Order: sequence, then C-alpha cells, then structure tokens
Amino acid sequence: MFGRSTKESKGSLDSLQGGFSTYTVICVCIACLVSFNNGWNTSDTNIIQASMIDCENPDEKVDGFPRCFPMGNWLLGFAISSFSIGGAIGGLSAGWSQARFGRRNSLLFNNFFFILGALLLGLSKNKGMWIVGRFFTGIGSGFGTVVLPTYIGEVSTTKVRGAYGAMTQLTCVIGQLVTQAAGLGLSSRAGWRICMSLTGVVAIIQLVTLSFITETPRYYMSKDRVDDAEKSLLKLRKGMDITRELQLMSDARAQARAHGDNTSIMDGFKYMMSDPLTRKHAFMCMFLSIIQQLCGINGIMYYSTAIFTSIYGNRTAQYLTVGVGAINLLATIVTILLIDRVGRKFLVLLSLAGMASFNVLMVIGIECNDSGLVILGLFAFVVSFALGMGPIPFLIISELIPTRAVSTVASCALGLNWLGNFVVGFFFPSLKETMHGYVFFIFVGCCIAGFIGVLFFLPETKGRSIEEITGHSEPEVPTNPPVMNEI
Repeated sequence: MFGRSTKESKGSLDSLQGGFSTYTVICVCIACLVSFNNGWNTSDTNIIQASMIDCENPDEKVDGFPRCFPMGNWLLGFAISSFSIGGAIGGLSAGWSQARFGRRNSLLFNNFFFILGALLLGLSKNKGMWIVGRFFTGIGSGFGTVVLPTYIGEVSTTKVRGAYGAMTQLTCVIGQLVTQAAGLGLSSRAGWRICMSLTGVVAIIQLVTLSFITETPRYYMSKDRVDDAEKSLLKLRKGMDITRELQLMSDARAQARAHGDNTSIMDGFKYMMSDPLTRKHAFMCMFLSIIQQLCGINGIMYYSTAIFTSIYGNRTAQYLTVGVGAINLLATIVTILLIDRVGRKFLVLLSLAGMASFNVLMVIGIECNDSGLVILGLFAFVVSFALGMGPIPFLIISELIPTRAVSTVASCALGLNWLGNFVVGFFFPSLKETMHGYVFFIFVGCCIAGFIGVLFFLPETKGRSIEEITGHSEPEVPTNPPVMNEI
C-alpha cells in the first residue's frame, strides 16, 4: 500500500522515533506566527494604555483622528476584554473550519480577521469602532488557538511533541515582549494607533509564507487522500522511514470509518460522558483551562503598567513592563528544555505553588508600599506561570483524551479559558480600585484550588502513549491537540 515510502526510506530511522527535522521546524515557525499575533494583541494595550485613554483635550484631532478615547474602569475593562469575546467565537468556529478546509487553509483564512481588526483599530474614529477592532483581533486569536496546536500536533513526532507544543506558548510570549518594547516608542498621540495596527503586518507575512508549508498528513488521511498524506509525511520526516507511521494513520482512519466517523461535537460529548476515565480526564482538562486564566496572569499582562505606575512614574513603569515580558520569555525557554525531562504534573504543581506564594507577596508589597516586594512578587509570579501553567494546558488535552472525544473536550476547555480571560480582563480594573492590593488574594484562592485539583486528579503523561493513559486503542501519532488562550 505504501510502496513509495518504503522504497524511499528503507533502512532509515523509524519516523515514530524521530526528532527534529529542518522542514518541520520551518512549518511550525511559520504556523506559530498566529500565536505571535495572539501575544501581540494580548499585550498591545498595556504600555500604550495611558496614551490611548488619557489626554487633556479628548476632542483634539491628530491627522483627522481623535487623540484618545477616555474611558472609566468599567468601560475600559469591557473594551479590553472584548478581545476575549471575539476569542471565544473564533475558537468555537475553528473546529468546523479545520475539519472541512484543512489546518493550513484555516490558518490562511484566519489572517483576514487580524487584518480587518488592525484597520479598525488604527483608523478608529470612536470608542465603538475601536472595540469592534479589538473584537476582530480576538476572533483571529481564538481561531488560531484551535488550529495552531492541531497543526503542530499533527506534524510533530511523539519524541519531540512537548517541545514543539511549547512553541505555541513561546511565540505568544515573544509577541508580548515585542509589542511591549514597541510600545516604549509608540506611547504617543499617534503612536498607539500604529502599535495596534502592526498586528496586520504580521498577518500579511503569514499569508505569504503559508504557501511554503505542507498540510498535515493526518488531515489528508481523514479525507482518504492517502497519496497526499504520504507526500506530506515524506517532506516532514525527510530521510526517515515513514511506513509504520503512515500505517498507523491508515489504521486509525479505518477504525474511525468502522465507527461511522462519529467525530461531531455531539458524538464526542456522548462518548465523553459514557466513558468514566475519559469523563474524569475531560473535567480535569477543563478545570486546568479555566484555572490558567483565574490564577491572574492576564491581570498582569493587561494592566502591569497601571500597577507599576501607581508606585513609580509612567516611564519607569513602562520599562518594568518590558522587563516582565523579557523574564516571561526566558522562563518559557527554560520550560521547553524541561518539559520532556521533568514531567508535566510536577511543573504544574510547582507553577501553581509559586503563583499562590508570589500573589501573597504582591499583596504585602502593595499594602505596605514596598515597591521592591511588588517588583519581586510580580516578576516571580510571571516566572512561576511560565514554568507550568503557561504551556502545559496547551499540551495536556491531546495526551489525556481519546481521538473520538478530543474535539469536544477542546471546545469546552476553550470556552472556559476565554470565559476566564474575559472575567479577569473585565473586572480587574474596578476590583483593583476598590480592593487595592487585596485583589490578588482572589488569585491566591484560585491557585490553591488548582494545586489541590492537580495533585489528586491529574495523571503524569510524560513518556506515556495515549493508549497507556486512556486504555483505548489510539495511534502513536499525536492527534488534535488542545486549544487554549494562554497569555
């Protein structure tokens, strides 16, 4: 059946045991531009926020556009978190798109949401237009958080699954750092519009470069395009023997066909609820996805400049925010090196314990007017997040959930993740004004709840195949990874 692949790679390393290949790295990097854009749009309002909402004369025009859009805490919270509303809509619609049109084509189409959002943000004449632009960039980010992990999981090998999967988080963090650095030079009357419009440039770059990468072999196999699946694998596994990997894909496709191709969201839900172990793992995945947001990370990523400004001057606060982005990037790189060595569960527990502790430190620092404790607590909190709760919820669904239910669980987890994102983004400014430093005790409670849940209910997945964890017959090839919006 697979004569071509056997002939071309006879005697080579079995692709199931393979590691990194140049072409696969290129494919992953190009696909990850959508995650870069997600990170960009998460943090682009942080440093430029003061220029955007606070000016002496709101009616003043700059090149025909309003200089700023004054907003109170409630409206500001809604305006920023409208990104999350778009994210939920984009994410929930992406599963259908990637199943019908493919992973690569879905990523290509998704860039038009970023381009439209960039135009609305940069050319906004009023607050409503700005909020709609933010909403469209949210759709692009939410859509991408579904399709990107799926693409990465289906082009990577089991051996380097964790490292490739963590690229989603890494490029998101790079996007955050770059937009924060750009904000230093664009915190001006016209500069904030440029900063928010640059997301469209990234989208155009991805539109052009996507033509150089392959569609995933698993998508081709799902459409019974066996020859195309074989060609795709040969590109991705250059010099390796793909015979067994291709056969496993074919067997998985035959098994799905024998079950009537019951891969709809409702079929997956029925299966999830009928199988006790899958149900337990599904609830754990959903729990992790909302805890990722409720631990407070986006209270930092959306509003760290405002937090620092209450202690220091505005310019110092901006530099400290860039420092937060830099330390987040370094910690994420360390996590990529550790994730396939130390194990997922240990890193998540370490992450949650650290975040709880350093949230307490921030409360003490803010309430005692100790700027050193605030900086230490905030920086250490971000490091703790990056070590576990940042990347691992992106990986864990595909490692715990059988193929038949993974889309359903991923969709539910996504909805909860964006819900948590919206809640934090919307309520944090007003709660911070009312509760001052004590607002971080809310996040402490969520971190403790997460620690207890993970300690007792999350199994370790490092080095274990899906069939070992679930007890179900699954292919050794990664399938449909999770869909989170870290940030």
